[in-house]
Amino acid sequence: MKKHLIRTLALLILPLCSRADFVDVQELLNFGNSRDAYFTTTLEALVFDPLGNTYAFIDFDHTGSDLVYLELARYFYIPGLKDREDAWKDLYLTVQYNGGNIFHENMNHVGLAGLSFWGLDVMYRQEETMGGGVQFTYVWCYNFFDDYVTFNGYTDLWKNGEQDWILYFEPQLWFNVCRYFSVGGILEITKNNPADPDWQFNPAVAVKLIYSW
Repeated sequence: MKKHLIRTLALLILPLCSRADFVDVQELLNFGNSRDAYFTTTLEALVFDPLGNTYAFIDFDHTGSDLVYLELARYFYIPGLKDREDAWKDLYLTVQYNGGNIFHENMNHVGLAGLSFWGLDVMYRQEETMGGGVQFTYVWCYNFFDDYVTFNGYTDLWKNGEQDWILYFEPQLWFNVCRYFSVGGILEITKNNPADPDWQFNPAVAVKLIYSW
């Protein structure tokens, strides 16, 4: 089952890698008081095309859970706005999918659709077995010191039905040794994570190989 899922996810992302504006591979060492240390491998890619852009990543956790997790996000230009000279040109339609496999069982499939503006996605969220909900996602990326330092990350805030709001906040700091290689650190902050509802602060150190064109 797991091999079949990995093969399926690879088929989804490899076409993106073949024509991506960037593709990177990250190796993370995760640790913290609430978990044993373990490695995660992440494959990430971004594609631009005449209709918009597509972003995707896959995480492989090297633990007993054998977690494989995919996010796929498609952004479409809105007709009549793409060629404007004001801020409205940055308003997109978006459709997204989240899913994966853990302990050799499929995770809930999640479909999302909404609007994106300057890094903020506001979306209707439909999660398998959980009903409808809402999700806000904010993504940022800033470069400093002639691009030798990058501060990026994301915030996810969502709820389904009557459940409590779930927060994922992950700032990342990268030191860009050269165009193709970075080292950095990541802090994963969660609240009401289904696995643990308390506040969790889980750091990681990482290396990243990057190819862009």
